[in-house]
Amino acid sequence: MRVLHARVSRVSRDVRLYSVSRDVHRCAQVCLHTCNPSSAYHQPAVQVTSHLKVKLRKYANYNARTQLQAVQPARNAKRTNALRAVDAEAEAETDTSAPVSAGVVTWQLCVAVAVICLGNFLFGWHAGALNPALQAVTQDVAIAPETVPFAVSSLVVGGTIGALLTPLAMDGYGRRAALTLTAVPMVLGSLLMAQATTPVGFILGRTLAGMGAGAASVCAPALVAELAPDHVRGRLSSVCRLAYVLGILATFVLAQSLQGGAVGAGAAEWWRPLYFVAIVPAAMMATSLIAGAAPESPIWLARQGKDDAASRALGIARGLSRDETARWLQKERDASLRGCSTGSGDTWKDLFTLPEHARSHRICTRLAIFQALGGSNIVVFYAASLFASAGVSNPAAAVVIVGIANVAGTLAATVLTDSFGRKPLLVGSFSSMATCMCALALAATPQFIALVGAETASTLSCACVPLFILCFACGVGPIPYLLYSEVYASRVRAKGASFCGALNWGANILLCYTFLPMKEALGDTAVFGIYACINFAALIFVRANVFETRGRSLQEIENELAPTVCVRE
Repeated sequence: MRVLHARVSRVSRDVRLYSVSRDVHRCAQVCLHTCNPSSAYHQPAVQVTSHLKVKLRKYANYNARTQLQAVQPARNAKRTNALRAVDAEAEAETDTSAPVSAGVVTWQLCVAVAVICLGNFLFGWHAGALNPALQAVTQDVAIAPETVPFAVSSLVVGGTIGALLTPLAMDGYGRRAALTLTAVPMVLGSLLMAQATTPVGFILGRTLAGMGAGAASVCAPALVAELAPDHVRGRLSSVCRLAYVLGILATFVLAQSLQGGAVGAGAAEWWRPLYFVAIVPAAMMATSLIAGAAPESPIWLARQGKDDAASRALGIARGLSRDETARWLQKERDASLRGCSTGSGDTWKDLFTLPEHARSHRICTRLAIFQALGGSNIVVFYAASLFASAGVSNPAAAVVIVGIANVAGTLAATVLTDSFGRKPLLVGSFSSMATCMCALALAATPQFIALVGAETASTLSCACVPLFILCFACGVGPIPYLLYSEVYASRVRAKGASFCGALNWGANILLCYTFLPMKEALGDTAVFGIYACINFAALIFVRANVFETRGRSLQEIENELAPTVCVRE
């Protein structure tokens, strides 16, 4: 009798919990149907309603099982089978620990990634277009020598602004809509640069193009990471970086052919088609996205309460079945409820102050700074000048070799990211970059030149430049952008990735403005030695702080970084 009384008391307690949860669920439904969709209370109401719906099913099934046990203990096979049926029903309806299929790479996903990566291709195009054409542009547009660093870094200034403005569109209108909007400043900037006759016009156009490129550098990797299956997320995200380096290489090759064929009165303006051609991929990307060539992020759709649209996006991108999308949606809801003790957890203040974002923010911001200050963009922006100072007779042709090394390294990263891991590639990449910078510093030392000869020192310098870019492209180039989209929680992913992108662009501004003055004031040996120390510091940081995300779902990563479930007010 005591056992029976205990079971009946437990049933009564659970019935009371069920009644309370049912009342809260009804209140959340009333809030959901009465508040404005743009209200700050709409999204928490959507999440609370979905979460409590699952909890109610748990209580209902548990009560049915417990009441069956309390009324009459299971004494025969028939009653035992009935109990097992109730348990199986509860398991099927509410078990969010069941693994969700990783999905497959569908042909629609391949088309979507190709369209999305046009944004990164344009990013690389504008980053590399001025490198081979710098001398022709300064002469044709009459840019003063003291204004050249500002003209070069204006792309970076625009990129910083674009990256900071991106979350407004990514969180408000979706990842796909935000990426579509990036085509507007890139088209306008390309037109202004192609028709510029004054330094102001060229710098304004380059700043506008930088705004679009900076926004695209944040939107494209985030959208690809949220669409891709977990087992190929690193590989597909690396395709964004591959598109970037292909854009740089395409400008080098096109500039070489345009410069070689420039004759007559218009020979000084051979560089203008570089910017006219950039309009074509921007228009193709915007048109394809508007036509629906890429689905919207299922994570963004789920956070907006659009479960049907999220299910369709998962079916298109990953080929998941209806049951698998239902489990995925529930896991996403559970992950979105984790970590924040007060508030909605998705504001700029929350990104910087809530403890559940501290580790991911520390990792991503440090990687953004180290990636920029390691010296890679100096090699990209000033490759022709570096080769000329090393005594190369045709610096423009040597720049193409740097572009090829960039593509080769990125292809290697695309293959190795999901099989070898993110952290090992970062460790190998930073250590190799530090070694190359040490070699460049050694080759510029007067004692070394006197020991081995000027020709040998020049050969070493020329070999280290493409080798440095190859090592950079194998890890440090693509992986930080991938980690921005992996380690930030979904509710702050857009803001975190954009802040890291802006931080990276800001560090590049510092790099562009300080490289030439430091080179003149300190000499090549000291400057390359400083970059070597920065890469060694980055290596120590990665080994101590970065954790491996290969093969893990975004929900699993988010749960590890913010393991405490919260109730949102």
